[in-house]
Amino acid sequence: MSQYDRTTGVGTGVAIAVLLPGTLLVCWLVQLVVYIRAEVGQGDDRLSDGAVLGWYLGAAALPVLVSALTVIVQLAIRRYDEHYSIVGTIAALVVLAIAVLTNGTLIGSHLVSTARSAYEHAQPPTAAETHFAGGTAREALGEIGDHTVEVLGGDPSVSNAADGSTDHIETRRCSLRNGSRGTEYVYSFPDRSPTPTPEAAPVPGDIDAVRDYWKAQGIRTVRVDGRPEPQIEARVPWLSPDSFARVGPAVQLVSACQAD
Repeated sequence: MSQYDRTTGVGTGVAIAVLLPGTLLVCWLVQLVVYIRAEVGQGDDRLSDGAVLGWYLGAAALPVLVSALTVIVQLAIRRYDEHYSIVGTIAALVVLAIAVLTNGTLIGSHLVSTARSAYEHAQPPTAAETHFAGGTAREALGEIGDHTVEVLGGDPSVSNAADGSTDHIETRRCSLRNGSRGTEYVYSFPDRSPTPTPEAAPVPGDIDAVRDYWKAQGIRTVRVDGRPEPQIEARVPWLSPDSFARVGPAVQLVSACQAD
């Protein structure tokens, strides 16, 4: 073989084939960290959709630009040396194709998700989420709960809470269907106590009277069979299915997530 038939640049091509995929790994690692921070981060730690897109694009630029530049340089060298190895060019093209395909899919999916999220946030709260309009959820739910306890023969002014409070309402943060933050109200009697207390004998109560009262408040009910004490559960959009009244008395009313 003459010196003119000798293939050159083989070592460079092999080095490119070995090292260039590392840019893909770095890109994917950065995007994985960004995805985790966006999905499970809390408060200021959680990345916005815009920040996520910026990081995705920045990470994608590394393998795309490096591999594209490598292809250009390798082809330029081959113009002046027809015996120059094509290994580097092929390796760079493979990395470029993988980078464009994977990042195009990821970024496209993120853009679709962001558009869907923006559309959902633009939707108004549902009727169930605005049932207690004007910030009356605590008072209205407390009134229904207290009267239910009284119908069942209990005294809502007495509490077994550790602090002696007779306010049977607690609030929790929640998310509306459009993704906005809201508040969930929970009426509970007896109050949840940090230490177990012996259960007293059930107080005689008229569960049918409770059903009639709830019906007057627009609350549909179903009766739960197979329990020692009669129990009904609420079936209405603005109350969770976890809402119930039971002879004891025991009452729990959980509102749907309410718009603030």
